[in-house]
Amino acid sequence: MDNDAKQKIAYFKFSLIAPLINENYTQETAKEYMEVITSKVYDVPSLGKRKFSPNTIKTWLYCYRKYGFEGLYPKSRCDKGASRVLTDDVKAYIKNLKLDNPRRSTKSIYQELLAKKFIELDKVSLSTVQRICAKLKFLHQH
Repeated sequence: MDNDAKQKIAYFKFSLIAPLINENYTQETAKEYMEVITSKVYDVPSLGKRKFSPNTIKTWLYCYRKYGFEGLYPKSRCDKGASRVLTDDVKAYIKNLKLDNPRRSTKSIYQELLAKKFIELDKVSLSTVQRICAKLKFLHQH
């Protein structure tokens, strides 16, 4: 996400919390204002349609009070592009299976991982294993 998109998101967040900061809302209390804004669906820049919980609004308010406007900017994930489901051992096992037989299908690797109970069906999808295999294929081509 580029800086312009992040700035638009920060302005959006600020537009929702500004009445709370300035105590300038049309409702009787801050609580009523929170109920109104958390009951709506918003079209957030770069993110699309979203609905927010009271805790999310409170977090934005806290971040603004502690860090100023910069605190409303979306944070970049430090684990972006990394699988949060598979352990390093399972990734290494997949890599070894692929190195032993580069033509082996991802589906058969996935089924072996399930059979050996390295992964659980409801926790790891086939597409997760496909992404790991695709990365391996890309690394070996370059």
